[in-house]
Amino acid sequence: MQKHDSIRSAVFIDFDNVVSGLATGAGPGVAHRFATDPEPWFDWLTQDQPRRVLLRRCYMNPAGYLLDENGNRAYFSAFRRAFQALGFEVVDCPPLTRMKNGADLRMALDVMDALAAATRFDE
Repeated sequence: MQKHDSIRSAVFIDFDNVVSGLATGAGPGVAHRFATDPEPWFDWLTQDQPRRVLLRRCYMNPAGYLLDENGNRAYFSAFRRAFQALGFEVVDCPPLTRMKNGADLRMALDVMDALAAATRFDE
């Protein structure tokens, strides 16, 4: 890659894992901010070098939910538009079991497809 070229990127987000990790580690308010306004996070993620994000996918269980400080449920399906507005394709991954959805498998297959595609990704 030459200096003037931009990095060709693909971003795959396991929404359920990111949001539940943020809720547990930093609190529900931080998780809710990420879910409703992912643009500041995305800007931070992509700011270090010139890059073109050619593929954006967000894997989400629409029936999953985030509890706020009062115990109210905010269903993940309500956060879909925020990621679509940022250019992400939102892939529904409904639960396969009581505790697990198919996001890991879908993501792995999509990453393999992206790596095998004619488009070259640097990261």
